[in-house]
Amino acid sequence: MNIIRAIFEYALLRGAELILKSVPLDTAYLVGKGIGILSFHIDRRHRRVGMQNLKMVFGQRKSRGERRSLLRKLYLHLGMVFVEMVRMTRLLRGNNHRRFIELVGFERVESLLATGRPVIFVTAHIGNWELLGGVMSVLYPKFYSIARTMDNPFIDRLLVKNRESVGMGVLKKHGSGRRLLDVLRGGGRIGILVDQNTPVDNIFVDFLGVKASTARAVPLLALKTNAAIMPGCCYRKGDGLRYVIEAGTPIYPDVKAEREAEVHRIAKEYTSQIERWIMAHPEQWLWLHRRWKTRPPEEEDGKRV
Repeated sequence: MNIIRAIFEYALLRGAELILKSVPLDTAYLVGKGIGILSFHIDRRHRRVGMQNLKMVFGQRKSRGERRSLLRKLYLHLGMVFVEMVRMTRLLRGNNHRRFIELVGFERVESLLATGRPVIFVTAHIGNWELLGGVMSVLYPKFYSIARTMDNPFIDRLLVKNRESVGMGVLKKHGSGRRLLDVLRGGGRIGILVDQNTPVDNIFVDFLGVKASTARAVPLLALKTNAAIMPGCCYRKGDGLRYVIEAGTPIYPDVKAEREAEVHRIAKEYTSQIERWIMAHPEQWLWLHRRWKTRPPEEEDGKRV
């Protein structure tokens, strides 16, 4: 990456961070929404991807105007998420999360953790996934997240610092395989985002009605370590700092089953749970990334005929 561009982007982010930390939260939200609306109008590339994804999933069930309105709401939401991210250390200080977080289904989490079994928490880019990781780190110390290294090294270091400030352990997506296995085999817990396109080492699972390239890594990790998988989601409730963190139904790997069949079963089960949250809160899911970019071999073969 161009070093001058990297420094410029970092300086912009730090400047915005300083402003958003120095004003009351309501004012910061107004600024965040302003950033969101501005991004909606100038970010043509991602807006085009979002419109295409929405048309593919909803077809004639949503008009072009409805799809555009939904994307506008998403950009507003992301502007607020940005505010919450830069203020996360303050938001999660002490037991502050109790003031604005409602926990749903956490009796299943408590029961699972009481067994001492390793747990892989899976979620998606819906609501505020960074806040979800932060709250889990506060509630269950020694919680690790798997994170992709950002292209900008300065921003990457800032994000890692912010995550670690709330007690979160950070493992890089590439190059942390041994450490990841050690954490799980030691009865630890990790969090992974599982709604991104995976061009290699993948399987294809129905996601929002369309075949989607999905990583085999999570089911394989569960099978290797006998870890339970717990889907979860952190979605906004209303138009402010109010969130629900909902725990889904745990998925247990069958280590005696045929491996590839079990990999597919596990991936289909947690994908199905995540789908329900997205359809319940479509204005909070990241329609802007090319989730369905990689296509099944049979579709590629058809193109070549």
